[in-house]
Order: sequence, then structure tokens, then C-alpha cells
Amino acid sequence: MPIGPAALTSSLPHYWGAVRFDNERLIFSGENIMQEHQQRVVIEKQELDEKREKLGAFIESEFYQTLSSAERNRLTQQALAMERYSTILGERIAAF
Repeated sequence: MPIGPAALTSSLPHYWGAVRFDNERLIFSGENIMQEHQQRVVIEKQELDEKREKLGAFIESEFYQTLSSAERNRLTQQALAMERYSTILGERIAAF
């Protein structure tokens, strides 16, 4: 499935400078073409980061404070795991 500019560009500036599309494939610095599995990693990180942001906002909410301490702990652990996972995906993307 081809991936267009709107789906990827918000995740890319952190990792690459020059980005352009050629026949629905991503080109970096005029040399490297991002392969389909690499595109999936970028999209996976983008989706994960959106979920992390939402979880972080929930943790800051008043409703979060009404949850049991055990549930708050699980959500905090989930947020930490998501942060680590995002870091690993970022490292993989940087190595493309």
C-alpha cells in the first residue's frame, strides 16, 4: 500500500532533513528510498506517539486521580513501556 506525504511527514523531520516523494515512495537526501517495511515502522512510531500523548493527557486529568492506586500504577507502567518502545522505534528509524 503506497504511503503519501500526509501520513509520514509529521514523523520525519526529527530523523531526516531533505524529504520528497517520487512515485509514492519516500526519498531522503536524493539517494535513499524508504522501503515498505521501513515506512511501516515510521507509521507505527507515529501511531504509538499519538497514543502516548493521549495517555499522558489522561494521567494529568482529574479522573485519573479517582482510580485505584493499583490502576494508576498500571497506567504509569504502560506509559513508561510506551516511551521505551517509542525510543527503540526512533533508533531503528534513525538507522535506516
